[in-house]
Amino acid sequence: MGETATGPWVDVAGATSASTNITAINTAGIRYYRMRVLCTASQLETFSNVVQYETRAIFLMGNGSQSFTACEGNFYDNGGATGNYTGNSNGTMTFYPASPNSSVQLVFTSFNVESCCDLFYIYNGNSTGATQIYSSSGYTGLPNGGLPIMSSAADGSLTVRFSSDGSVQYDGWAATISCVANCAG
Repeated sequence: MGETATGPWVDVAGATSASTNITAINTAGIRYYRMRVLCTASQLETFSNVVQYETRAIFLMGNGSQSFTACEGNFYDNGGATGNYTGNSNGTMTFYPASPNSSVQLVFTSFNVESCCDLFYIYNGNSTGATQIYSSSGYTGLPNGGLPIMSSAADGSLTVRFSSDGSVQYDGWAATISCVANCAG
């Protein structure tokens, strides 16, 4: 069932200051947080009100080959939501739908890679041997003009490949991942 607003509660390691970033969550869902204030001298404690946050899985493009099963989340280059991607990156990431009879869909909200030398491809299926449906070669706008890119492969998967040279690194990309139910018949 997972956590609820009444517990169980888990201490966040290192959360000892008034401002703590919680970045270890890589699964989607609703999370509940509360703060415990402890007076070390008297050992008296009090708790804040419960705060609810909805989290989304975050997928960062890495080097090598990776695959994930997901129907929601955010997909970024290896620099994450705020950093530039690294030079000499070379990775492939395949997304499979988590829902039966559905297809993975990517919608890019930002995209900025070196147009001459850093290569970004999307394939309609579970490998780079599938049909290529997008290439960034010489293009710096949003993939598919910011419109959804949806798999029509039998298994509903999309594969992304990225390689960068070592000269110039830009902001990279941000995309949302979702699944769309396949049409019957």
